[in-house]
Amino acid sequence: MNPKLQITVKLIAFVPFILLLAYLHLLVPRTIATPFLCLVVLAYGLWIVKKRLKLLWIAIALFVVITLSPVDFHFYDITNMPAFKKVQMGLVTRQAMENNGPGYFYGGCNVSIYDPIWMVVW
Repeated sequence: MNPKLQITVKLIAFVPFILLLAYLHLLVPRTIATPFLCLVVLAYGLWIVKKRLKLLWIAIALFVVITLSPVDFHFYDITNMPAFKKVQMGLVTRQAMENNGPGYFYGGCNVSIYDPIWMVVW
């Protein structure tokens, strides 16, 4: 097969899959998964140019595992040390804040499909 035709077929075949992973990243927003999505795009380029398919599948697997993990990372207060906190999503009332205490991170009102349970807050 012509090498240029091979590259075209790879582009047509895998671009929808990359877009599907980007959509997963929009549905399940994880700060920690963003570099892994960039790694998938980089590995995709290496697959087209140097035929490194194993690296692409490893990058995709890492991205999906990190995206669906119950832990996320959030820059909240850089002056303090990092802390591992439990997350409470949804509209937070004063009573809930008093009951939970300082060991919680409050995610706010915008609840996604698969929210993190734990957050490393820095």
